[in-house]
Amino acid sequence: MKYFIQTAQTKNLRKAAEIMAVSPSAVSKAIGRLEQELETKLIERVGRNLALTKAGHFFAKQGAEFLALERQIVMNHNKNYSDLEIKIVGPELPLSQWGHLITKKIIKTNPSAQIKFKTTTNQRGLDLVNSYQADFALFTVEKKIKKDQNLIKNLGTFSFKIFSSKNHHLAKKNKIEIIDILNEKFALTNSNALSLFNKKTQTDGWPINNKFNRKKLLLTDSLKALDSVLLNGLAISYLPDFYGQNLGLKEINIKGFPYKKTLSVYLCRNKYGLNNIWSSL
Repeated sequence: MKYFIQTAQTKNLRKAAEIMAVSPSAVSKAIGRLEQELETKLIERVGRNLALTKAGHFFAKQGAEFLALERQIVMNHNKNYSDLEIKIVGPELPLSQWGHLITKKIIKTNPSAQIKFKTTTNQRGLDLVNSYQADFALFTVEKKIKKDQNLIKNLGTFSFKIFSSKNHHLAKKNKIEIIDILNEKFALTNSNALSLFNKKTQTDGWPINNKFNRKKLLLTDSLKALDSVLLNGLAISYLPDFYGQNLGLKEINIKGFPYKKTLSVYLCRNKYGLNNIWSSL
């Protein structure tokens, strides 16, 4: 079953085999035996690609849930469970701020646990948890949500500020109007590291409108490149407060700044999401 579930999730026989550390032929044979046992076709080839049949989709969902439940039962009866791999997903910046705090709590009760982080959008992270492909997902929302403490926990909040390096010319000014910064170079990434991009905003969450459009955008492909640009005083940036502070940047106070935004960060799990670990987080 595990071979089929992995193939269903990756949609690639060779990739599934690499993850399971076996040969592609072993995966193919295992799936064939499962299909014979169930007396139904689960996977079919469409050109060079693999596609799940209707029965395959159903069995993949039910099978993933069964494996998650099986792991939870084993852990409940074996507190020293050593073969534990925990997958945590979410947008890159929240992972960078809260991921290490979650890790500390996990390894305190499960020292041998192997923890894997994967950057995703908010929605993709939730989808991975709900389909049992990840254990926990971090996600951000503007409004606080009604939370079920058994499945969702609030980790904190953060606000957006304008930051610059301490040697940027704006850092030396006391009174700054919103109009003063619109002609400055703003650095932002294409990576959507906060999962905020939509039709109404740019990737850093700055609204797209006619009143306060930024004139000069300096786009980078990674957070490391963004850091370098900011620290060398080449641009300013609209960032979460924790990120600017961690970089040692200076907050620029702007009179009448219209885009004061605060987001809440949540951690969620599926219904079989490692009860003993969840209670420690």
